[in-house]
Order: sequence, then C-alpha cells, then structure tokens
Amino acid sequence: RRGDIWLHAHEVPGSHVLVRRPGATPCEEDVLRGAILAAWFSAARQGSNVVVDATDVATVRRIPGGGAGRVSFKPQQSLRVDPWQAEALLAQGTPSPDDR
Repeated sequence: RRGDIWLHAHEVPGSHVLVRRPGATPCEEDVLRGAILAAWFSAARQGSNVVVDATDVATVRRIPGGGAGRVSFKPQQSLRVDPWQAEALLAQGTPSPDDR
C-alpha cells in the first residue's frame, strides 16, 4: 500500500524487498536495513558497495510481457550499501510482532 517502501538491487537479479511500518512511513533506519537485505539477496552479494533502488510501492508497475519480476518505477532514491552487513541483521533473527 502507499507509503510502503519497495527496494531492489540496481540492474541485477535479486529479491524485491518491502519495508512496511503499520500506520506510518518507514523510518530511514528501516529503509537502510531493507536496502542491505535487498543487496544481500541479489546477484551483487559479493560486492562491498551495492546500489539499491528505493521507491514508494505505489510507483512500482509490472512491465507487461517483461517476464517474472520485471518492473518499472519512478521516482526512486538510490542507496549505496555493503551487503555483508546483512550477516549481523540476519543473526539477530526476525522481530516478533510486539517488537514492530
């Protein structure tokens, strides 16, 4: 829904990541964590400086006939992250609903 942030590693195959904060826009820290995870779960994982595109999910559109996962979006913000920071995030585990 509008206000959720969609992230994906720039121009490489990888997972689409959604950052949601019920009742509010996700904070910068949550978006940064999402960008790190998008970089980690992409073909660019081996890099140390991965560009990740971020935009409001309402601007993401599937490309007709473009194949699985092909989308277009504008405007976007580009973030540079180190995917290896994901190891620490993943070691923390998934937060419980009470932590969100």
